[in-house]
Amino acid sequence: MELRKEKIKKAFSRSANTYDIYADVQKESADKLIDRFKENQPGSVLEIGCATGNYTLMLADRLPAASITSIDFSEQMIEHAASRLAGRENIRFICADAEDFVEKTDKKFDLITSNATFQWFSDLDRSLRNTARLLSDRGILLCSVFGPRTFFELELALSHVCGKPAGFPAHSFPEKNYLLSLLNNIYSSVEFQELDLTRKYASTLQFLRYIKNTGTTGGYTLRPFMLTRSRINTMDAWFGQNYGGCRATYQVFLVKAYK
Repeated sequence: MELRKEKIKKAFSRSANTYDIYADVQKESADKLIDRFKENQPGSVLEIGCATGNYTLMLADRLPAASITSIDFSEQMIEHAASRLAGRENIRFICADAEDFVEKTDKKFDLITSNATFQWFSDLDRSLRNTARLLSDRGILLCSVFGPRTFFELELALSHVCGKPAGFPAHSFPEKNYLLSLLNNIYSSVEFQELDLTRKYASTLQFLRYIKNTGTTGGYTLRPFMLTRSRINTMDAWFGQNYGGCRATYQVFLVKAYK
């Protein structure tokens, strides 16, 4: 596994015990995602990036007759998900890198779905083509993808306080037009919605704690910025002046694509 993905994997694995407490944005995007599925019951489902199983549980409740295969590259996340859904005989958990899995498997699925995972892929174009290859004739891709404007306020605050760009992992998340172009080149029909989900936090420290405890650092570290108490207080003041308090935007793309 490439170094970048190893860092992402370690960040999510470290957050496995705290993810469910803090991942309210991921839960909201999962709710919005599953509400877009109005079709008849699929026979087979592939979930990419199951984390601790929040979205897996929604799928299992919405699609009780489906055979669900849920994958994640973090053993710790898989353990939590498997424990949460113990006794659900129609769900199979696999610990694997999702990009490798969709590259190598030949199994067909009626629904391939993913909540807030595709933005971490190394080769999104190739992986989207592989998902199309794995879909049955009337199969559907249903996913949420975080965009590059995610956490832009924190990046501005860091640049203000430290005098240098932060260079967040979100810079590598797919732009709206790029993602749409990929999808339209691969799938016969695409439904696309962009959302800005915003959250207010009591302080910069609380926000940073949220990022750490959900694994959404992507392996990124703030150590080079030497965030002293004085600098964090300055960031709190900056957030208050510009946004009335510590605020974060999560740019989310909701995708429903037909083979």
